[in-house]
Amino acid sequence: MYRNSWFGFIIFGLVVIAGCGDDETGPSFPNAPEARSENDNSSKGIYKGVLIGSSGYVKVNIDNNGDGEISMTLNIDNATYELTTEQRYNSSIGGFQGYFRGNVHGGQASIGFYVLNNGQEYGFFEADIPGHPNVCFQVVKEKSNALVRCYAGTFSGSETGIINFVLIDDEWCAVARENDETGCSELEGALNGSTLVCNCDFDGDGDNDVDFTGTINGNSLSGTWSAGDSSGTWNASRIF
Repeated sequence: MYRNSWFGFIIFGLVVIAGCGDDETGPSFPNAPEARSENDNSSKGIYKGVLIGSSGYVKVNIDNNGDGEISMTLNIDNATYELTTEQRYNSSIGGFQGYFRGNVHGGQASIGFYVLNNGQEYGFFEADIPGHPNVCFQVVKEKSNALVRCYAGTFSGSETGIINFVLIDDEWCAVARENDETGCSELEGALNGSTLVCNCDFDGDGDNDVDFTGTINGNSLSGTWSAGDSSGTWNASRIF
């Protein structure tokens, strides 16, 4: 149902697939890509993104170094967990599909992830994280010449909630959830210098449904949003 708010365009479900850069350095953040050039056009490599269900980030390593390692790092509520899988990279089809499992918040987490052989189609499925129902992900494949940066933030105004961003090269994407909702909304756009430009045509009619602006300032993002009679501000800080 349309709620006269850009957060009313809800996507129900767990799988968020996305292909979506500011000169930032800091002791706690990567400042160069982990992805290797030989994996740029294959399903192997590094996949990074953000999540809502609380807030955090995720990194998936699909044999990036050619040593057979397949692993997932999950950060949620400022705590980091290492998840493992029994599934291996399938060299005959050049892809991967399997569950990553491990102890999270004292319970057993299980998160499904897949990537097809071209490395262009990938996503999460059947995510079960103790204490974090209805998790939504936004993830992109890192390239050897394009660092993925992840930000966690909030929006306020006529509606309030969480909005988390992924930036890579000259593109960005985000996942948002209004407080007391269970579904998530997606945004995506381009980076024009330090400005976030939004493609906000949710309903496909050729018109922008949301006026969304943003700027990059070091490890921070901030801006404004409006849709109909609803409006407000948002801000986010880098977390990975």
